Amino acid sequence: MLSICTLKSSSQASQYYQSENYYSQDGEAGYSQWLGKGSEKLGLEGPVNEQDFKNLLDGHNQTGNKLIQGTNGKNHRPGYDLTFSAPKSVSILGIVGDDKRVMEAHRNAVKKVISSIESEFAAYRAKNKGLVNIEKTGNFVVAAFEHIDSRALDPNLHTHCVLMNLTQRADGAWRTVFGDELYNNKLLNGMQYRAFLAEELMQKGFNVV
Repeated sequence: MLSICTLKSSSQASQYYQSENYYSQDGEAGYSQWLGKGSEKLGLEGPVNEQDFKNLLDGHNQTGNKLIQGTNGKNHRPGYDLTFSAPKSVSILGIVGDDKRVMEAHRNAVKKVISSIESEFAAYRAKNKGLVNIEKTGNFVVAAFEHIDSRALDPNLHTHCVLMNLTQRADGAWRTVFGDELYNNKLLNGMQYRAFLAEELMQKGFNVV
């Protein structure tokens, strides 16, 4: 399943992930990683660093310099939270059953679906003499945070993919993301995650019905 919400405030967003201990590197609950070709362009890889995360939410690079000129950090929309949740049976196998194969299947499925969404929907609004065109870029900057339970403390394997409101044009300039298609294709992208997850599980020897 996929749920999407628009992040309203960079400070609130960073505090939320901190409160959930997403930055902890101890145990499965602390698993995080950078995803997307935009992340590669910025030299981001491996676990998510807290300061880098905060800077990017504000539209800045790792050193604090603005990536998008003419924007004010206070008015900059931080991005979008795309949350991919595994079925309850998968959550129980992976978390309660402590099956590393299931956890790996979920992570691989998330990587695949983010790559697919990025290829299809990464774009920005290009304005020229009053005309607006949607131009594809093919790159996103995504900070992925994995969590293993719900607010009710039930097993609930899910990954918050925080898509920064940044994408790079072919000329190297950074622009804000055109996010409408993320919402328009929410159901399709959620189904694609489930399909990738089923494929990964079958490759690891599980029967999927």
